[in-house]
Amino acid sequence: MLLAAHPARTKMTDYTLNDHAQDVQDLASLREKWENYSGNNPSKFRADIETAKATLARVERALKDTGVLSRTTQEELDAALDKAYPNAHTRQIVQ
Repeated sequence: MLLAAHPARTKMTDYTLNDHAQDVQDLASLREKWENYSGNNPSKFRADIETAKATLARVERALKDTGVLSRTTQEELDAALDKAYPNAHTRQIVQ
């Protein structure tokens, strides 16, 4: 089953580009299964897809935090603001 594909990965630094590629492939496979499903259960595969999306997001965040994947311009801006104003709340205007 796809959910248990990476049970040993627990630390952020354990992720690799291969893990990222595998997670992308797992998510695509689940989405394809859902699209090809002809049964009458509209929620079929939804939990697995959501879990795969969360796993992929966690791996991407870890790889971006360690510099393995590059951040978007918006992510760079957010990181700079978080560093400059660590105690600011979401949507709080800072000077």
